[in-house]
Order: sequence, then C-alpha cells, then structure tokens
Amino acid sequence: MPNVDWLLLAPHLVLTGFALVVLLMAAAKGERAGAHPAAGWVAFVGSAVTAGVCLWLPRQGELWRGIYVWDPAAAFFCALFAAACALVCLASVAGPYRGEYYGLMLISTVGLMFLVCSGSLLMLYLSLEVSTLTLFVLAGYDRNRDRSSEAALKYLVVAGTSSAVLLFGVSWVFGAAGSTRFEDLNRIFQGLTPGYAWIGMALILVGLAFKIAAAPFHLWAPDVYEGAPSPVSAYLSTVSKAAGFLAIGRLLLLVLPERAQVWVVFVGALAVLSMAFGNFVAIVQTNVKRLLAYSGIAQAGFLLIAVAAANREGLQAVGLYLMLYAFANVGAFLCVFAVGERHDSHALENYDGLSRRSPLLAFALLIFLLSLAGIPPLAGFVGKFLLFAAGMGAGLWWLVLLGAVMSTVSLYYYLLVAKRMYIHAPPEGSGRLRVARPVAAAIAVCVALTVLIGLYPAPWVGWAESIGSFVRL
Repeated sequence: MPNVDWLLLAPHLVLTGFALVVLLMAAAKGERAGAHPAAGWVAFVGSAVTAGVCLWLPRQGELWRGIYVWDPAAAFFCALFAAACALVCLASVAGPYRGEYYGLMLISTVGLMFLVCSGSLLMLYLSLEVSTLTLFVLAGYDRNRDRSSEAALKYLVVAGTSSAVLLFGVSWVFGAAGSTRFEDLNRIFQGLTPGYAWIGMALILVGLAFKIAAAPFHLWAPDVYEGAPSPVSAYLSTVSKAAGFLAIGRLLLLVLPERAQVWVVFVGALAVLSMAFGNFVAIVQTNVKRLLAYSGIAQAGFLLIAVAAANREGLQAVGLYLMLYAFANVGAFLCVFAVGERHDSHALENYDGLSRRSPLLAFALLIFLLSLAGIPPLAGFVGKFLLFAAGMGAGLWWLVLLGAVMSTVSLYYYLLVAKRMYIHAPPEGSGRLRVARPVAAAIAVCVALTVLIGLYPAPWVGWAESIGSFVRL
C-alpha cells in the first residue's frame, strides 16, 4: 500500500475536527430551546484556522493515484471558502441558529474543499453530493417559515436532477475511457473520441452549470435565495458558486485543452444567456434577495467570459473575481440579513431612508453594490477589467462588448437600491436600526477587503496568478 502524505489533507481534517466538536456541543445542549452562540464562535474559529492552514501549506502533491490533487489553485480556493465560511458563521452568531446549523455549514465547506481538489470525476461527484445534502438542510433550516421549506424542496429537486445528469454523463465518459481520472481522460480526448464520450462531457457540464446558477439552468436560485436564511443565501451565492467554477475550469482546461474550439461555443452561449437574462429580470424585482439572486446569475455570465478565453490568464481572472465577489456578495447578503431581521421582510420598501436610520449600514451596502457593478476604485472594477482583458486576449471581443453593455444595465438596478436608501424618506415611526455586533464586524471586514483590493490590487492579483499553474495551455 503506498504511503499517504496526510499533511496534504490537513485543511480538510482540521475543519472536519471542528465540525465534530460543534456537533458534540449541539448534542450536549440537547433539545433545549434557544440559539447556540458558543457553537457559532467555535465554527468561526475553526474556519479561520483552516484558512490559515491552507495558506501555510505551500507544498504540492496528489493522493490515491491522482484522485486528490493539492496545488496552488486548490490552496487558493480552499482558503477563500474557509474565509467566507468564517464570515457567515460570525454573522450567524447573532441569529437564532443552533449547533447543528454550524456543523452542517462546516461539513458543506469540507465537501466543497474536496471538490476543488478533485483529480477525477469520481471525487468530483462524491464531494459535490456531500455539499448538496448539507446545503439542502441549511436552506430549509427555518422550519417555521413556509418559504424556507419551499426553498429546501426546490433545492433538493434541482440538485438531485443536476446530480443525476452529471452522474449519467460520468458513466458515458467512463465507458469510453475506462477511467475517471482527468489525466487519463485527457489522453482519450486527444485522439479519435467516440461520439458518446462527447455526449457524456456535455452532460457533465450541464450538471455543473446548475451549480453555478448559469442560465438557463438557474431556475432554483431566486426561490432558494429568497426562502433560505440570509446567511445561508450568502454562502450559497458565493462559496458554492466558486467551487462550481473551479470544477468547470479543471474539467475543461485539464481534460479538453486541445479541443477548446468545441466547448468555447457552449460556454459563450451560457455567458450570453446568463448576462442578458440575469440583468434584465433583476430590473423588475421588488425583493432585494431576489434582486441579488438574479444579479448572481448575471455575475456568472461575466465569469464565463474568462472561462471561454480558454487560457491561463482567463482562469487567473476568474480566481481573482471570485475572491472579490465572495466578499462583496457575502457583505451584501449580510446587510440584507441586518435589515430583514428587523422587518421580517426583504421588500425593497424596507430600505427607504436607510441612510438616516443606519448610516454605516447604508454606506456598506452601497459599497458592495457599486463593487458588484464594477465601479472604480472598488474591487469589482479590477475584477471586471481582468475578465474583459482575458476575453479580448482570446479574441472574444463580441462577448466582451456584450459584457460591458450588461455591466451598464446592472448599474441601473443597483442604483435603485441606493436611491431607496439615500433619497426616499424613511417610513413614519421607524426608529434607528441597530445592527448586532457580530454582523457589523463581518460586514466591516467585507467592506475593508472590497475597498483594499480596489485601491491596492497588486498583491491580490499576484496571489491569484498562482492558480493558473495547472493549465497546460
């Protein structure tokens, strides 16, 4: 039996250990009513420690004959997932969440960390299922709200469908190659490939398109984001989506680098549909969580421009944009969490006069919205510039032009929220909106990083450049 370098599994083992501790704390608490803030603090510390371990572990290697791969791309995304999970757990401490909530959040993060370390379709599918099952429970965590139960049911149906499609595609590819390892698949697709192998690969990409909420495979996103607890929506819209993008990047750039002309058309079509549908439907939304959900569909389209570039620079741009998008989108959903907890509603009218009821919260939400729109000097501008530059470098000028137009459209509905906050008068009798300290701390971290990456992008760009190491192009 070959020796296993268990140090390569250190981030996953550390986070799994903290998840078990949190679940034991929940079991000790029993069925007594009330939240478990202590479990939330342990989950926060565990996620932060895991992010540090990911950055401390510079070595590269693989386990189980390439089924598991640890490289700079895996380290980058695992650290990002752990950091985003830490912020979500920190904000959740102020909510009515019990220990099992935090345990499921950590276990889901472990699953997504294995997903980005996958060197085979088998590992990709198993890790995807670990994440999906836990996120299904988290989406329906608030059992007293019908919308939360509806969100869980819809997520289960769509996730089950996407998993079935993906697994069906894996079976076709395995039948052609006799293996699920990416290296073996690359050799098969370089030669004369059976037609059913391409059908299998298309099915796998469709399954992953559900994961990133790209149109027309986006139907679950608005309803699930609206019904799930706001911290869970923040996690779903960032960490889960980022894992799906790296899985697509590994699949296309490791298995099919020489056949880019085949799949670029498919990815480009997804980008066009996602940008157009997400932006135009977001304009008419009157619920802020649904607005952010359709915004996320449009953001997936922007990211797919760089994926369609089919080169190292495109993947690096995707990595940087996912990092800044994670902090901006988590911050935006946490602002929605702070406002929604007071009103028990996420209607756009609840943001009327927010700048006078809570000036700092309104300013933070404005920063996040402008960053998502790509306004300088915030982080979103740097990210979109690199996405578009990668597209132009690959000759996809028409896709970049559409992306620029759609960015202008997105600014309209982001400013609709800003107009509500700064121009509309607050409702009569509304008092000052107080934000719980853990939520305020998490929002402050997101604001600081969103501004810092925009003003001083050089070190962040350099860090993101390391994730292109596995690209053969």
